Amino acid sequence: MTEQLAESPVAHAARPLGSRRVVGLAAAALALSFGVFLLYFLAYPVRHLSLPVGFDPAYYVWRAQYLASQGIGTGSAASRPGYPILSAIAGSLTGLSQLQIMPVLSLILVSLLALAVGAFASAGLGAGRARWALVVAVTGVVVGPTHLVGENLSNTLNLVLIVAALVPLAWAVGGGGGFWGAVAMLVAAGVAHWDFLVTFGMVLIVTGALALLSARRSGPEPGPSLARTEAGVVARVAATVAAIMAVLIGVVLRAPLVTIEVGQDRVLYWNKFKRDLLRLMAPAVAGTIGGWAFVPGRRTLRMDAVPESGLGASKEDSRRRQRAFSGRLLAAWTGVMFAGIVLGAVTLKLPPARFLALLVAVPGAIVTAWVVAFLASRVRTARLRAPDARAGVVAAWGLVVVAVAALALPGVFRWYRYPVLLKEQTLEQARLAGQYLQTLPPHDPVIFVVDYFLAPFPTGPILAEREIKIGLPPQREADAHVFVGDVSDLLQGRLTPPPNARLELATRPYRKDVVPLIGKDPVTLVLQGVAGRSFQDARQLGATAVGPGVLVLRAPAPPSAFIEASPLRAETSLVRGSLWGLGLLVLLGACGAGWTRAILDPKASVETFVSMAPVVGAAFLILAGLVADEFGARLAGAGGVFVYLVTTMAGLAAARYGRRSAHGAEPSPPGEMALPRNEP
Repeated sequence: MTEQLAESPVAHAARPLGSRRVVGLAAAALALSFGVFLLYFLAYPVRHLSLPVGFDPAYYVWRAQYLASQGIGTGSAASRPGYPILSAIAGSLTGLSQLQIMPVLSLILVSLLALAVGAFASAGLGAGRARWALVVAVTGVVVGPTHLVGENLSNTLNLVLIVAALVPLAWAVGGGGGFWGAVAMLVAAGVAHWDFLVTFGMVLIVTGALALLSARRSGPEPGPSLARTEAGVVARVAATVAAIMAVLIGVVLRAPLVTIEVGQDRVLYWNKFKRDLLRLMAPAVAGTIGGWAFVPGRRTLRMDAVPESGLGASKEDSRRRQRAFSGRLLAAWTGVMFAGIVLGAVTLKLPPARFLALLVAVPGAIVTAWVVAFLASRVRTARLRAPDARAGVVAAWGLVVVAVAALALPGVFRWYRYPVLLKEQTLEQARLAGQYLQTLPPHDPVIFVVDYFLAPFPTGPILAEREIKIGLPPQREADAHVFVGDVSDLLQGRLTPPPNARLELATRPYRKDVVPLIGKDPVTLVLQGVAGRSFQDARQLGATAVGPGVLVLRAPAPPSAFIEASPLRAETSLVRGSLWGLGLLVLLGACGAGWTRAILDPKASVETFVSMAPVVGAAFLILAGLVADEFGARLAGAGGVFVYLVTTMAGLAAARYGRRSAHGAEPSPPGEMALPRNEP
């Protein structure tokens, strides 16, 4: 197996998926992905944390709470619902609250990303078993310094599904099945974050252009029709996905096309970019330089020079087209992301750190893994002359372990010191306020007073709004509005002017939202954890105490006693958190196994299949959850479990139907598992 570390990405004859090999490689994929998860999850028990770290998780906690109970809805509430759908279903399967499951599911996404990149390396670039495992491990560690770990969850989920979609897309370009599989995966990616689906659209445009240039250089030769060429298949996939997403966004969800909710703070953009660039220098340079090395015609892609025995000309041509497409796409990805980095760094109108993360996650990880494999091969070759031949194998594996550990250090240093921004006191006060709201008429608007100068600057008021909504009952979250400023200004019917331009940008949506309520004397709640000096001002203005740290103005007196709000905690213990992480990986893999067999080409390797299964499971759960919600089902409790079971059974049925379509009614030979062809 060690000799494969240095293998060239060559075409291999299709091998039957024996059940023993499937189980063995499934266990290997599970071990690799669980190892990636554990690398990051261990930060919670090691640091004795009880709440999720980071800024964005608070947003996804309250969004998933609301979606599970009240549905997706329309408008801005329906923006990028992919992660909340997946989180709601995961919460139903595990019985954990959304706050409890956040540290687990958010880090499972990193494992899925590593598997997706490994699947692409195997199916698209011809990586063998050892190099596939190395790509999975390297991807899992090099993204550690980026905000794809634990922060930008919709962006991470979108990236996971896009990379996985490249596998069936490569088969479709090669003339086989995969068209509708690629469409389904890309639509799920769009539901997760359609803004970044546009970025991938640019990658496809550049890929198509490179394909046309290649065809032009090769001269006029008889070949497939335009629709069946690489550019034609890419264009058809892109057009189909665009049409479906247009209907979903404009007709079904009626959501805004642009889902940016936090103002574009140029200072934050630049500081994040500088910090991330320093931590990601090695994989970023590797991806920028080496991402072009896979373009067809390079030495690394000369796998089609001599056809292997047992492969017909058509099969060999199909594999050649798959590798050519994958190489061009990797080059296009490198070019688009590098251009995004430069444009974002110069103008600061785009987040350059986001493009840097996307560059590192795919070409950076793949090229870095190729470099490690090359060095291991040289070490092993140099030691072959030693008296003990095993010394070369041991030295090669030792180099791999040391290299992966060294690549993990920047991510570990960043993640194990990452701040916990949620405050237990504020969450408890918000929960107490939520109990009080239950005594008021439903759908009555309520204003929460929030101070301008809250940590982290200048996004403290945004975090405060998210903390408040986490503590509220889901049915009252839509009734909550935020007034940023002094409570005395609110009572006098005026806005408090922002102290500076950065705070004006960060809090602009709240002023726009609360203006229609000013002058109508709505119920006003003042929480000590987020109101600043307005808490003492409210006392002097005659506010009534609802409970510890919670005051109410312009509202009925609260009941004489409330149930004491128990502290909110996330699932951060080592044993339980690890078991839930492992369980979710297994559940996603079980759900996606049938669908993966249905959308993958019969010639797909076992490594590709076992890598794709949990990612495909996540994709189809998102699509199924969206459909179920639109038909009135709710994803909380039994509803989420029902959606999971139906999706899993439907995948098995699709696999069985596809197998019969591909092979007639004849059963597969004993010990083999044939993947059905899925023609567009």
